[in-house]
Amino acid sequence: MSELTTPSSDSKTVESAFRYVLVVYVGFLFAAVTAIGAVVADVTTTESLVTTTAAFAVGAVVGVALSRKGTSLANWLGEKRRRWLVSILSVAPFVVVAVAAIPGFVTEYVGLLALLTTIGLFLAGYVLSWLSHTQYTASRVADRPILTCRWEPPKPSLLDRVVLAGWLVLATANAAVGDWLSAVVWLGIGLGWLASGLTEGRFRLGETRDTPEIRVYENGLVKQRPYVRSFVPWSDVDHVRLREGELVLDRGLFDVRLERDALETPEQLLTAIERQHSGDGPRSTPA
Repeated sequence: MSELTTPSSDSKTVESAFRYVLVVYVGFLFAAVTAIGAVVADVTTTESLVTTTAAFAVGAVVGVALSRKGTSLANWLGEKRRRWLVSILSVAPFVVVAVAAIPGFVTEYVGLLALLTTIGLFLAGYVLSWLSHTQYTASRVADRPILTCRWEPPKPSLLDRVVLAGWLVLATANAAVGDWLSAVVWLGIGLGWLASGLTEGRFRLGETRDTPEIRVYENGLVKQRPYVRSFVPWSDVDHVRLREGELVLDRGLFDVRLERDALETPEQLLTAIERQHSGDGPRSTPA
């Protein structure tokens, strides 16, 4: 068992980040709708810039109003995994507009704006989702953990790097021949791949202060990655087992799988998890 490592991203820091991203998200949504409408209406460039900037400001104000419910909203989004879809539902109409550009129902420029908006909103929604999971985790585990075990998330393989480079090469190649729609599609896929790698801990931007750990609490387990945290209540876990070098917590479609070799003290961790899951350890009332 390792010594307890206090996360550098405490609840207030995560809450502040959630509020800022939410404000930008709503402002960007308002600005994107206005910009596409301005192009369709064929207004002048100056008028388009003025109205788009004003729309962003209005959206930001709406975002600030929503952010006043930052903690409760973040906890609501983070409580259930499927609720993260709420943060990316706004991309649906923009996807329709972008696809409509392929057969020529809308101009390529409108399709390009819609596609860029789709990517921006999706990435912002993805960030909001993981910030909400981290905030929800902080709200559920106020006490010190029963056991803390260091672990090493999967490192980026050669295939990960090749795939990421491949998306960027395809984006560059398409941009070079003037196929901007395809270029933006490949760029969006590459950014999505990078974002998922960052949240999973496979990719890292320099050194991180938060040590990857697995923490066992009376009411559940916390998986600390370099940038985000997630909480698994014992009530969601059906079985705990060690299989083929993996520690597996069965929970339907969202199993928690930990490579045995990546854990500092796998036996102690398994014992602590089994004790808490079976109800033999001290239990507390969930917050």
